Amino acid sequence: MQDRTAKARDVISTGVYSRNLIGRSRELGFLLSRAGDLGERAGCIVVRGEAGIGKTRLIAEFLGAVAEDGFDVGAGAVREYANGPYAAIAEALDALALTIPEIPRGAVADTKLLWYASVADALRRHAASRSRGLIVALDDLQWADVATIDLLRYCAAQLTDARVLFVIAYRNDEALEDDSAVTRALAAIERDADILTLNPLADGQIERLIMTALASVERSLGDDAIAAVRDLADGRPLFAEEILRGLLERIDRGESGETSVPRTIRATVRERYRSLAVAERDVLVHAAVIGRRFSARFVAELMGVAPAAVYAALRSARDLQLVVEEADDAGDSFAFRHALTREAIYAELLRAETRVLHARVSTMLAAANPPDLAAVAEHAWRAADGENTALWCERAADRAAAVFAYADAARSYERAFRSTADVERRARVAEKCAEAWYAIGDMRRSTDWYANAADATAVTGRSAYAHRLSLRRARVLFESGRYDDGIAECGALTTRDADATLRFEAETMLAGLLASRGDPLAALERLRAAEALTDAAPEAAITTRLAATYAYALSALGRSSEAREKYAEAIVSARAIGDHDLVLRTYNNWANLELFAGPIARARALYDDALRTADDVKNLRQTAWLATNAGLAALVAGDLPGADALLARTTWIEHGVAIVRHARIALALRLGTLRGAVDDEFFRQAVDALDEAVSSGDGFAVCILGGALAYQHAAQRRLDDAAAAVAACGPFLGVGAFPYWAHDAAARFGSRSLRIAARERLEQLAGFEGAVSAQGFLLLADARDAQRLRDRAAATARALDAAAALASAGWRIDQGYALEAAGRPADAVALFRERGAAGEVARLTQTAATTRRRGESTLTPREREIARLVVGGHPAKAIAELLVISERTVETHVASVYRKLGVNGRRELAALLAETSAAP
Repeated sequence: MQDRTAKARDVISTGVYSRNLIGRSRELGFLLSRAGDLGERAGCIVVRGEAGIGKTRLIAEFLGAVAEDGFDVGAGAVREYANGPYAAIAEALDALALTIPEIPRGAVADTKLLWYASVADALRRHAASRSRGLIVALDDLQWADVATIDLLRYCAAQLTDARVLFVIAYRNDEALEDDSAVTRALAAIERDADILTLNPLADGQIERLIMTALASVERSLGDDAIAAVRDLADGRPLFAEEILRGLLERIDRGESGETSVPRTIRATVRERYRSLAVAERDVLVHAAVIGRRFSARFVAELMGVAPAAVYAALRSARDLQLVVEEADDAGDSFAFRHALTREAIYAELLRAETRVLHARVSTMLAAANPPDLAAVAEHAWRAADGENTALWCERAADRAAAVFAYADAARSYERAFRSTADVERRARVAEKCAEAWYAIGDMRRSTDWYANAADATAVTGRSAYAHRLSLRRARVLFESGRYDDGIAECGALTTRDADATLRFEAETMLAGLLASRGDPLAALERLRAAEALTDAAPEAAITTRLAATYAYALSALGRSSEAREKYAEAIVSARAIGDHDLVLRTYNNWANLELFAGPIARARALYDDALRTADDVKNLRQTAWLATNAGLAALVAGDLPGADALLARTTWIEHGVAIVRHARIALALRLGTLRGAVDDEFFRQAVDALDEAVSSGDGFAVCILGGALAYQHAAQRRLDDAAAAVAACGPFLGVGAFPYWAHDAAARFGSRSLRIAARERLEQLAGFEGAVSAQGFLLLADARDAQRLRDRAAATARALDAAAALASAGWRIDQGYALEAAGRPADAVALFRERGAAGEVARLTQTAATTRRRGESTLTPREREIARLVVGGHPAKAIAELLVISERTVETHVASVYRKLGVNGRRELAALLAETSAAP
């Protein structure tokens, strides 16, 4: 076991590897489920895949997990050279401390079979002596001798009724003869085994692996270097780690920071490559210049030779497993077996040679009709062809952006910027690069490139346009969580010496930022200041943004009807000018208004419309924003599966929008609390996120995170911690609103001053047009205050009114809390159970003693104790004697239990407690 784990962990001598298993959760889950079924289903699992695909790491993770669960684990590996007969199995048995007869040498068939049987019997007895069972893992069976495979086959077949699971792994890219004994033996094992074939990881998964590996050694690399490692690894995690290790070592030595093929792989490829004839090698190096995939006829044209000579060379390379033939209609497509194979052969050329050849390839590809823009740009870039590179990279980037492939577009724009001295082109591509990074939510890069664009545009003499680009940079700064910086930069631009039109634009944007920071009155002042600039002649895009910002500010002031008119006007205008980002932003804000001041179904419909548009235009940043808000709406509506699905849409999207990231964490935490299942690590992330939000002054994030944390603390009966989480929200209660978690938590757990502040804000919001949900929360806060004053009648009446208001607004989860406050926990339990909120069901019905705040309507510890005895059939007199209290006291407690739980007798009480005790 230790040897196998060491092999997985020491793939890089410097320890640069990903601590997390990336992209193999499904496969690991399957292995763990088979181990869990070992009592009913034994047998063998085959894990196969190409070199570097992650077989060893997957098995090591599996073995570590099952060992912690109490399984006995024995692991062995076949070495490429110097293997004795049965050596890998002997290694595994030795790890299990098994004593078996000496392995026979040259035994006759009968003796050999008896020995096989003795090995299987030893494994059977050992498994029977263990509480969980036995896992035997063998790696690298592609190098095994036939005798080892025969023994493994025998044991797997004989032990299907024992608690023994065999897990074997081998490479399926080795050059094994189809009719060889080893190939036939492995095929025989597979006939009776479950098979896991590991495929290459996706680009995004490899990038995650690289980032976690870098984090493990507290290092960082530029985006181009990470992309180069990713491309060269070709989906193989081991290759990625090896390439990364070599790159970091070269950087530490002060050498080139370029990626290269690891020495071990390079040596293998070179050995095969150099066995070819000189003319055949020449074909391969020309193919390597073209890329991983290539056409044989194109290679022939590039070299000026007959296609037959190229085919002959490729046939030899195929036999050496350097290239593979790919299926296509023309029968002319080939590929290097791995990206590393291509890179190792490409490295045989001098740099000067590669530039000349890339230039020739670029010219040939450009002559095609139509040309492959991305390919022409790539070869022009590698040829370092200056303005020609800039021309083709910009064209390729424009094409990528047109089909919403923003990441590809951004990288090509960057190349165009670096390759040209033309000031107009530099300004143009820098702006387009900033927009591409913004579209995918990379706020840091977008901010940097807007600065580049403003500087480059100023050099061209277009100061007005440079001013606009600086405004865009201010907005991106704001959205990335640098709120004060964004507002300050935008404010400075409103006073800069500029014409009225530019000031109009700056005032409009500053108004939007102020409204987002919870200051709608200041936002309206800025909007009026913009309208007062009568000499301004703003473009349609700016007047559209003015309408959208007016709508947002009016929403924050509770003027819902006016806001709806402005939102509708802004969306029509934004669609007309093709401003997709503004369309989505306006949809989002409008849906938020309806969530606050309209039936929740209307809000969810708007979110759905917006998400469809975001999908159409491939705007990931807005998708993350919309899906998070839509998930919050689904949660408060009691649609927890819908909230799960929307949360899943946001989780994989990488973006730099702090407010969206914080809201996503709060949404996930709240879902976990409702279901009664919150991971400790994730809880710590929420705590850290709250600290970050407090530091940045993000009132919305503070309130939503603080409220979610307070609910979770309360679910764990940590009421002091719940009060502390609410206290963090104190400075922001006056501006916070949706989804009211902080205000409700303050009413439940907060100090008197926090309760007053929360109620004042709720009273303000409840006065807004159509704010039914705010009215419900105000009534609920008053009901909780009445409970504290022991005014049961007032508390019940206000809580029932709150439940009615929240039901009308569609806020079903909070309707359940209002029913609980009204002294109708049975109705609350039914609602929570219907909505899948198992955590709330358990909280209301658990019979264990629990800490309780004054005024809450859950059962007291004494009431729970008496309820259990009543259900157990004990009469009041017997309960009184048992608890040493009066019979009248028992009757009073029983009446209170019946009233609080909404039941009419012992039978209903027993049924309710039996049902809830079985809740998940």
